[in-house]
Amino acid sequence: MAYKLIAKDANETIIEFAKNNEELTFSRFEEAEAFVIRVKNENRWAADYEFSIIENN
Repeated sequence: MAYKLIAKDANETIIEFAKNNEELTFSRFEEAEAFVIRVKNENRWAADYEFSIIENN
C-alpha cells in the first residue's frame, strides 16, 4: 500500500505533490506524516491549507 499527500484550501483548490514530474508517494503512513510536518515547517503558504494523507490506488 502507498500513501500520498494532498492539500486543500477553503476554495477546494487541491494541491498534489510530485517530484521530477512523478507523483510523490510513501510506502508507510509515518513517512507521509513526517513529510507533512516538514512541508508545513519549511514553507510559507499564501492560504490556509488542510493537509490530508490518503491511500494511493
